[in-house]
Amino acid sequence: MVSQNSPETASRSGQPRPSFPQELIDRFIDEVQLDRATLKACALTARAWLPRARSHLHRAATLYHQNCRIHPSQVEKVSKLLSLPLVSQYTQELLLEGKTDYALHHAAEANAVDYADLFWRVLARFTHVQTLRITRLFWVSHPLENKNRLCDAFPLVTALDVYMSDFADAQEFLSFLSAFPHLTRLKIERVFWAKSAEEWSRTSGSDPSSYRRLPEGRPPGAALRHLQVQHCDVLIMADVANHLVALPASLIETLHLSPPDGDDFEALPLYLGAIGTNLKHLILALEFSVKDHTLRQAMAGLEANARVESLTFLANYELGRKFIKAASMFWPCVKAVLTEIHTEHIRTIRFECHPEDLEDAIAWEVDEMLGRSVFKALENVTFAFAAVNGYGLEELVKMAGMAFASTFRLGFLTVLAF
Repeated sequence: MVSQNSPETASRSGQPRPSFPQELIDRFIDEVQLDRATLKACALTARAWLPRARSHLHRAATLYHQNCRIHPSQVEKVSKLLSLPLVSQYTQELLLEGKTDYALHHAAEANAVDYADLFWRVLARFTHVQTLRITRLFWVSHPLENKNRLCDAFPLVTALDVYMSDFADAQEFLSFLSAFPHLTRLKIERVFWAKSAEEWSRTSGSDPSSYRRLPEGRPPGAALRHLQVQHCDVLIMADVANHLVALPASLIETLHLSPPDGDDFEALPLYLGAIGTNLKHLILALEFSVKDHTLRQAMAGLEANARVESLTFLANYELGRKFIKAASMFWPCVKAVLTEIHTEHIRTIRFECHPEDLEDAIAWEVDEMLGRSVFKALENVTFAFAAVNGYGLEELVKMAGMAFASTFRLGFLTVLAF
């Protein structure tokens, strides 16, 4: 016998069946956001499940192109996307990746059809994205019309990642950045340019009229708060730092630097001087070429009233571990920074290294340094181990506790493995 208040009775009487709260449904779907097969099943379960499932399925999109022409391998996918206008509304992150094999991939089709119109049509679906990643842009090979259209295509971008892309010179790179007035996070890696626009025109054979000049009244990077520069030529790193100096006021709070290949942290003093006392989070990737005395000199230039709250040291030299003892380079550099820093606001220090790096005696010296009065605000020291090579978490905690015994006794030590 079914009672009057049962769900079955409510359904037969035309009343809606009881359902999960939408917040709980969304939470369920968030838990499986990395499993695309499950997400697709969720999208087909019920209308209420569809938006959240789509937000994960279509959060990121990739467009392969060459000189603003859709790559032939993506024509079918892009055409389908244009027929499903709702899908692109869920995209938060767009990757534009330049390809060099356009004419080689389906050569006959590539010669017969120009997919430039298709590129601009699909690009118009992503004007709302706030995260833009650009790989192999080959900016110097674009005509000025395309450069301007690309710069106008993403007015809402707040996070920009530029990798392996070339520009005529520093000013043209800055003209590109000026297209993103709301930019708060910038990462540039292996970006390069000629020493001058004149040299670029002479050596590349490109039309000088394709050079994009820096617009007046639009200072690039004025809203930046997070800056990451990796593996760029030392002169390029200096150009970026010198531009920061020219800004009326720097808002940058986080600085992440990796030195150029084969170079040292020669540009670090420029960045510290340009950012000034606003710097709160400093992240340094310690490559093979880094010398501890260079870091000591650079940190000596940090203003005494700086309010740095966190330091992160990355043992970023995986390939060379076969040839040298990495810890013998990592810990002297860490010690150099901690010796010269004079701020009393540091609350967290993070080391991203390998378990075997703890075997070096200088690691123990660093542990003793953290007991100095300059680190009186310290609350946490984190070891994030990569390539743990079969070590269990319990063993890693024991190793870190032995190397950083003083920090461990204070209860500041955290150990992570990935």
